Amino acid sequence: MARLILLNMPIGLVADLTARVRQALETGVHFAVEDSRTFREFLGKAGISSEGKHVLSLHDHSSEAKWERLLEIVWSGQDLYVCSEAGSPILSDPAFPLVRLAYEKGVEVDSYSGISAVTAALELAGLPPLPFAFHGFLSRDEGKVKGYLGSLGQGTHVFFEAPGRIRQTLELAIELWPQADYAVVKEMSKTFQKVVRFSGKEGFAAFDDVMERGEFVWLVHLATDPRPRLPENVRREALEILQNGPGQKALSRLLGEILERPSKEIYAELMKPAKED
Repeated sequence: MARLILLNMPIGLVADLTARVRQALETGVHFAVEDSRTFREFLGKAGISSEGKHVLSLHDHSSEAKWERLLEIVWSGQDLYVCSEAGSPILSDPAFPLVRLAYEKGVEVDSYSGISAVTAALELAGLPPLPFAFHGFLSRDEGKVKGYLGSLGQGTHVFFEAPGRIRQTLELAIELWPQADYAVVKEMSKTFQKVVRFSGKEGFAAFDDVMERGEFVWLVHLATDPRPRLPENVRREALEILQNGPGQKALSRLLGEILERPSKEIYAELMKPAKED
C-alpha cells in the first residue's frame, strides 16, 4: 500500500543524512518540498541524481485543493515523500495540514527519522532537559510575544528565531525572566556553530560576539513557575462557584477576596444597577 512518508533531513551537515532517508531520496519519484531549487541543490551535494524525480511545492500558503492533489499520488498507488529543508517536515516546514488530511482520508503515514534541531539544542544547551516544551517561531507582534511568554510555566522552553529578531526577542524574555538561565545555539551542526550560555542578569554581555546572521535556536529554563498562583482563599471561593454555580453571594465573596473589599460591599455594588432599573 502506498504511503505518505515524512523525511527528516540534516540541519547542516550532509553527513547526518540517515541511511533510510538517503535510500528514499535515491529511489523515490514523488517529493513534496518547500523549495524545489534548495531540494535539488541538496541532492547534488549528497551525490544523488535528481533525474526522473517529480518535485512538487508544499508551503505555508498551499491550499487544501493542493493537499488533495498531492494525496492523489498516494491514491494512485505511489509513495509521496515530504521533505523539510532541514530537520522535521512537521516542526520545521508546513507538513502538518497535509498529514492531518491524510489521516482524515485514510492514507497511511510514515516517518523516516533523522536529526532534530530541538533535541540537538537541548543536548547542547546545558539546561535541564525535562520537562521541556517546544514553541517554534514566536509571533512578530511584540504584544502577543509578551503575552505568550508570560503564560509559560516551569521547565525548559525551546524556540526558533530569525537572525534579525533574535536580539529583540531575547530582550523581551530577559525583561520577563531576569533570573532565568538562557542558551542560544547558532548555526547548529554547521561550520560556524556556536553555543552561548548566560543568565538573565548577565544580559547580552556574553552574546554580543555572536553576529546576528545565521539560524538560531534559543532556550530558557524557568526553575520555578513564574505565573502567579491563586491565593488559597480565592481558589476556594472560585471552586465553590464552579461546583455550585455563580450565585450572587458566592460571586460577591470571590470578588471581595480578589479586590480585598468586604463581600457585602461588593454585593451591594453589584445589585445597585438592578435596583435602579
